[in-house]
Amino acid sequence: MADPSFWHTFDFQSESIPPTVVDAASKVTVITNSINIMGANTFYREAKPPAEMDPSGEVVVLLHGAAFKSANWVELNTINLLAGMGHRVIAVDLPGG
Repeated sequence: MADPSFWHTFDFQSESIPPTVVDAASKVTVITNSINIMGANTFYREAKPPAEMDPSGEVVVLLHGAAFKSANWVELNTINLLAGMGHRVIAVDLPGG
C-alpha cells in the first residue's frame, strides 16, 4: 500500500495514460441498471474489463457530488479508463440527487 502522504505531493497531470489502457478502455461496455435498496430505487452504471484482459479483482465505486450524476463519469471517460485498467467499476446515482 502506498504511503498516505504520497497523494499530497503527487502531480497527477505529469502522468500520461498508457496507450494500452486507452485501447482497452475503448473496448469497455458500460451497462445501466437499478436496484432497490431499502425502498429506494437506485440507478447505477457498471463496467468490467474487456474480455481479453485479466481482471484485477478490485472494485472501484464512483460517487458523484450534489450537482452531478453517474453519467458524468461516463462523459469524463473515467469508468472506461478504470475498467481498461482491469477493475470492475460501479457508479451510483445517489437517491435524492
